[in-house]
Amino acid sequence: MRRFLLGALLCSVTMATAASGAEFVVDAAQATDPSGNVYRTLDELASSGALSSGDTVILCNDDSSLTSALKVAVHFCSNDPALSRTISGSSSSLYRFNRMPIRPGSQTSPDISGVLDENGAAILKMDSIILNGMSIMTSDPFSPCVKITGNVQFENSLAHAISSSRVDLDGAVSMALEGRFVFLNNNHALHVVDRTNLVIGDNALFRGNYGNRVHEGGAIMSYGGHVIIGDHAVFDRNYVSNVEGSLGGVFYDCVFAGAITVGADAVFTGNFTFSTDGNALGGAMAVRKDGLQYAAETGAITIGPNPSFINNFAYSGKTVAYGGVIYSDGDISFSDGVTFINNYAKTSGGAITMGGKCDLLALMKDALFSGNMTGGVFTRHEDGTFSVENGVANAIDMNGSLFSSLYTPNLTLAAEERREIRFNDPITSRNEDPGRPMTLTLNRYTDGEGNVRDTEGTIVFSGEPYQGEEAHLVASRYSNFLANTTLYGGVLLLEHDVVFGRNPEEIMDKRYNSSLTVEKGVLEITGGSTANASSFTLSGPGAVLRPGESAFINTNNADLSRGFTFDMRHQLQAGPVFGPGLMLSALDSFTAGGYIGVADTGANAPWFYADRSWKQDRVFHVLTDVEHTHEGDFDGAVSQATGTARVDDPYAYTGTWSHRWTDADGDGYAEQLQLVWKADGTPISRVDPELAGGLAVNSLWSSASNAATLGGNVLSRLSVPRLTDRHARNLWGMGLGDFARQRSRGGVDGYDYNGGGYSVGADSGMGGEDEGIWGIAFGQLYGHARSRDFQGRNTQDTRMGSLYWGRLMEESNRAYWIFKGSLTWAETRNNMTSRLSGAPASTGKWNNETWLAQAEVSRTADCAGGWRLTPFVRMEFTHGRQDAFREQGGYGRDFGGAALKRLSIPVGLEIGRTDEWKGRPWAQSLRVSYVGDVLRDVPEATVYSPYSDMGWRGRAVSPERHGLRAEYNTSLQCNERWSVYGGYGLEVRGSSFYHRVNAGVSRSF
Repeated sequence: MRRFLLGALLCSVTMATAASGAEFVVDAAQATDPSGNVYRTLDELASSGALSSGDTVILCNDDSSLTSALKVAVHFCSNDPALSRTISGSSSSLYRFNRMPIRPGSQTSPDISGVLDENGAAILKMDSIILNGMSIMTSDPFSPCVKITGNVQFENSLAHAISSSRVDLDGAVSMALEGRFVFLNNNHALHVVDRTNLVIGDNALFRGNYGNRVHEGGAIMSYGGHVIIGDHAVFDRNYVSNVEGSLGGVFYDCVFAGAITVGADAVFTGNFTFSTDGNALGGAMAVRKDGLQYAAETGAITIGPNPSFINNFAYSGKTVAYGGVIYSDGDISFSDGVTFINNYAKTSGGAITMGGKCDLLALMKDALFSGNMTGGVFTRHEDGTFSVENGVANAIDMNGSLFSSLYTPNLTLAAEERREIRFNDPITSRNEDPGRPMTLTLNRYTDGEGNVRDTEGTIVFSGEPYQGEEAHLVASRYSNFLANTTLYGGVLLLEHDVVFGRNPEEIMDKRYNSSLTVEKGVLEITGGSTANASSFTLSGPGAVLRPGESAFINTNNADLSRGFTFDMRHQLQAGPVFGPGLMLSALDSFTAGGYIGVADTGANAPWFYADRSWKQDRVFHVLTDVEHTHEGDFDGAVSQATGTARVDDPYAYTGTWSHRWTDADGDGYAEQLQLVWKADGTPISRVDPELAGGLAVNSLWSSASNAATLGGNVLSRLSVPRLTDRHARNLWGMGLGDFARQRSRGGVDGYDYNGGGYSVGADSGMGGEDEGIWGIAFGQLYGHARSRDFQGRNTQDTRMGSLYWGRLMEESNRAYWIFKGSLTWAETRNNMTSRLSGAPASTGKWNNETWLAQAEVSRTADCAGGWRLTPFVRMEFTHGRQDAFREQGGYGRDFGGAALKRLSIPVGLEIGRTDEWKGRPWAQSLRVSYVGDVLRDVPEATVYSPYSDMGWRGRAVSPERHGLRAEYNTSLQCNERWSVYGGYGLEVRGSSFYHRVNAGVSRSF
């Protein structure tokens, strides 16, 4: 919108050459002082002759003195930008622009020589100014282009707040309002004639403007002009009220195919047209088009993204009222989404009455029609609101009588994928011309560059708000229209007992025809809904029929000769046998042919035939030939997944599709078309790898790793410095990190684990030096494991405790033995989310319990240069148990319990030494070991799929039995009692890697 405002239409209105004039002060509190440019009143200043074009008038107070329009064009501002100043007086106009300057120095009225820019546009600045009862007018076809900038409010004008009549055949702007403009309670806020182009910037407000001077255009009255309004405009309670007739509560044009363009997020509330005796047309807008090229290029009504129209109405006491919001036979365009709620028109078109072309797009925003009414008992309340009793819902009325010799209503509805256009209110048509049928185009539109685009969104006609058998409720579910309707993509959904299209049996004059054609996309009819058309066509495999419970089509001629695709979604929900189908009543002819495609390639295609219901024979009701008129037959049934009648998939149930006509009612005529699934009767031959469940069972490996992270680190605390420390007790705390990169092996899914946490502990000498060091530790690790091959994530929260012991025994002055061991317990809370391809997510929660027992013996020998060599052997025994659990949602599985057992023997050598760093002891050690699993039971669990009615063994990945481990530890004695330490461990098993890190602080006492 901004590009449109400032580009193609906007004449150059820069202020490059505008003169910088003198400043004058109007202040009623001061005495007039011409020498100081101070005047008590504005009229006194205007009469003094001191003002020149381009000067600036600073208002220090409201001024009501002006008796005539100004003769020179000047700028106005308030002395306090936060406080607006009001200009009023006996004059009805502040300016009357009459003539364009022909040559430099030529006379104009008013004098604009000081405010002209290099292109001849008059630039006026008004900052924090209110014009009360005063207007700005360009009253001559050769008036200058005028631009007003600032924060301006027009209120209480009795004859147009702004009037422009400049002729601009080249499409240039006649008047531009840039800034924040407010129009309150004016007898027409804007009056534009003679091909005028008027541009208003963002955030404009039109409130309470009315059309009593003439009965047209409460806020904007146009005779061939083009009004362009920016984003976030508000139109509130503007109206036209007249005995003889009322047109366009906000905007009206009828002479030279004028147009209105409004930017994004516009709001129209409480606008109306009201007449006691005459017609009332367009509660917000009324536009007439007479075929000129100008209107064809711009369109009559163009609305930007996401507007809302709420509580607008058109009412006449004695005759007709059309279009609660819009009445137009010109072009109407909603560029992206719209909301129409609770609008009203007495006769038809609760929201819109159209006689030309209307494009309604939902590209990034949804569109909604709900609560828009016609008829009933209308009551207007004292507070300006209204109510309707027993009204009939109506969103759009296509009226062929509006300039019927020139135009035919053409309604286009197009929604992009994941967007929706919803009609809770029906559409209707009237005064159709049999020679020029109306058209309803669904999910196809032409963009601004002339490209035809098809869309994949959903267009809904719903009767949900109007359930019941009272006459007005039944009528509120009836889209009683006659048009050629074509669906080009996406979904047309008819739900909750709606009727879509005029019943052919109600059309007495057979010259009037209508059609419903599905070129591509889904026709979904459910909930007792009916589609009516003179002819009904499914145009081939791209046309999808999706009938639900109580679905009806009434037509004279049904053409299914090119085949179609059948979507059995509602039948699958109903049960394994039969289910709802379409009741097709073709009075004259029903032609069958081509193949019936089975819609088995949707979002859940990988799992479609894995459903347990496909293990048995099934029959689906496609349609019933109510009138017994079908001729020919279909060529067969074809699975879209395989391209043939056969379905063969090792991960699913297998079988063959066919079709048949059946005499379901026993009258001797085969009227029911059925799709038949003949199951092979064999179980699924393979488990889909996505279902195998490796991520769940692998959780025992990461639980065991968490326990080893704490258990290994507490043993590392039992270093030579700690075992020889003369202090009896020690407190410590550390941060922990646990990371695993386990590749998939043997067809079993691997995993990547990342976890972090903490541990705290205390140890003490118990019973003297010969008893060694005893300690206790607690910790927690929080992490998550991700599936290597599929979409799955398991969040794990592990809480741990450990008891540990160590003792140093001297062999000689240069050699000693160290014995140490630990017992660690861990409980892991698992929360797994699995996302199978094309399926909703499923979640499962369960606990793991893990025990780890470790014992190590080593001999340390001091060597030359301060080095220590320590060969060691360790025993590590892990036992883990996983609870049984059931997944919720998606294709949830039942998992049985699982167990892990592993006995590992690391054997290796540690090299270490103690140096000094800044006078402080600094110990370092590096140990390298071979790790072999001498005993191992890889976790397995029974897995059952209720969805597929099959079970299998889910296995965890099996790491290599042999590995290499490297561990580096370091500690720095900060003082007699405090020390800091850290460590890193790496274990490599084949192409898989396991990392553990720690860092902490301890205090001895």
